[in-house]
Amino acid sequence: MKFDPQEGYIAGLRHESMPYIDVFDTASNSMTSMRLNEAYDAGVQVAELNVTPVTKEFLMAIKDSVNSAKWDADCERVVMTQLGSVSYSHLIAAVQAPDPFVFIASYAYQANKYAPKASESAKYFREYLARVVTVYLQSNGYYMPNTIYPLLIQAIASASATRIDKIIKGMHIQIGIKTLEKYLNEKEQLSDGVPAVTVRKRIRATDAKRYAEALD
Repeated sequence: MKFDPQEGYIAGLRHESMPYIDVFDTASNSMTSMRLNEAYDAGVQVAELNVTPVTKEFLMAIKDSVNSAKWDADCERVVMTQLGSVSYSHLIAAVQAPDPFVFIASYAYQANKYAPKASESAKYFREYLARVVTVYLQSNGYYMPNTIYPLLIQAIASASATRIDKIIKGMHIQIGIKTLEKYLNEKEQLSDGVPAVTVRKRIRATDAKRYAEALD
């Protein structure tokens, strides 16, 4: 895959197939080759992953935190039937992405392509994607204040993947030291070890839902 400034992580001219990785098979006590997605779904600890992928369980946890008044059948349909392809392609991107910021910016940009056509539904869906971005980074131990919501929603609606990435990173560069100290002392996900992410590079759904509910 390559990173396109507008689109984020996309396949090259040739179709990008799921790569094979070498994993240890405990049954045969030897190394074997598996597709990346099969190994990840099987719970294998995949050393090749540079960042934490987005899973269906994570997306469902965020969805369950959304107020029912800001959700409808069109949003439900997109999450249940369309985002799987974005997650699939971004599992490959998780091997190449240099940091979680550019990874989730690419994910949000491409997920927004499936936003419902109706304006109200599209608004709800982009608010949901802003929650996905926020909780993803919080789960990885990064500072993400609620006040970045309006900027994220606007960027997801109209900006490039690179622009979304710069907005998130720019907020971190400009954070005041007193604000950061306060946040470090209050937020458990910034403690050593990043407790919301397992050694198998999965964000725990229970933690994701808890962080998402705290945003309201």
